[in-house]
Amino acid sequence: MTGAELPQPHAEASNEAAAAIFQREWRIYRKMVENNYLFHCEAYAQLRRVLLEEASQPFRFLDLACGDATAVATALEQTGVANYCGVDLSADALRLAERSLANLPCPKSLRQADYVEALANWREPVDVIWIGLSRSAWRATMPAPRAIWCSWD
Repeated sequence: MTGAELPQPHAEASNEAAAAIFQREWRIYRKMVENNYLFHCEAYAQLRRVLLEEASQPFRFLDLACGDATAVATALEQTGVANYCGVDLSADALRLAERSLANLPCPKSLRQADYVEALANWREPVDVIWIGLSRSAWRATMPAPRAIWCSWD
């Protein structure tokens, strides 16, 4: 094994750990969001502005580490979203996301996966990739994606 290779956790153990973390920490996370401690309001307002003013219309939206998708569902209201795909490691969060996105007038899919792996293996066309504020929680031990960029044609 080279220094660049990291051992991959067993998928079942990883999912069980994600579920335990979700159950234990969800209330704390929601308090942080509801009180805007991490500036979610500003981040999602900026996302909405960019989607309305700068994104090609209609657009396909990939939401990495989507969580319960509450904030993104509001940001996507009355935009040109033609397709939504959310990716999150937590099955519990995806169940909440399904409810949050119910009124979004486009095809929706939710996938349980690690977003770094999902992005590395993604083959479907998308126009917008959003990682929300999850990028700030990236650990030094996690492999970074090859590139993160924003580009509008």
